[in-house]
Amino acid sequence: MKSAPLLWLFLLASRGTCQQVQPLDSTAAETEYRIVVRSGRPPLIIRVEIGDGGKLGDTLVYHPGDSTPFQRLASCDPSLALDLNEQPTHRVLVEQADLNLDGYDDLKRLQFYDAHLDKSIFCVYLWDEKASRFGQQPQITLTNPIPHPENRTITSHSEFFGGTWSDSLYVWSAGKLLPIAEWGVTNEPSSTGANVACPWTAWCAKRISGQMRKVATKVTGCANTDPVPVKCTPPRRSSYEPRTLSK
Repeated sequence: MKSAPLLWLFLLASRGTCQQVQPLDSTAAETEYRIVVRSGRPPLIIRVEIGDGGKLGDTLVYHPGDSTPFQRLASCDPSLALDLNEQPTHRVLVEQADLNLDGYDDLKRLQFYDAHLDKSIFCVYLWDEKASRFGQQPQITLTNPIPHPENRTITSHSEFFGGTWSDSLYVWSAGKLLPIAEWGVTNEPSSTGANVACPWTAWCAKRISGQMRKVATKVTGCANTDPVPVKCTPPRRSSYEPRTLSK
């Protein structure tokens, strides 16, 4: 398992290992988008600032027809600001999704992209219906976050060098994003199966009594076969939801 701070350090280090690509003309990138926070509402105009060097800057939010933005959204981590001149193709910079599952779409602004691993990290701004504005959500530092309204979960998939990968399952609990299950395969030297015959280790972790604990580990990929992940079902809600004491 890789914590969010370690993941960001890994991404910074990976910048130096990626192959050089043909620079793009950052001035040709699409920087204006329209998003609707809820069906039937007028669209909001989103414009992404691009610096002289091709790096992404702040995000401006306009009401239709206005020339002045009613909100300026600062970059969540300027040190990871995407440099469009280093990208092999132009990326979609702004997406919308209901990431806190409240019925209103939120804003995802691309902050970092690793073409080799197809890894995206976004600055996330949650829509506040009472304030009619977006607010930054610093705790959502997930790679490729996908909300699932049908079961009120968010999934995240991460690829790492050497074929290692992990999937994570999150829920909102008491206003915080909580990981409740993680699984994947790894061939790190310190893992159980890191040997010539069985070089991979598959693992599963679940939230139990307030902490993430590994509940299954097995060696896999023996005799040059493809590694097979272990089955990792989500824990019951009672194992991670805060308990209410009866009077």
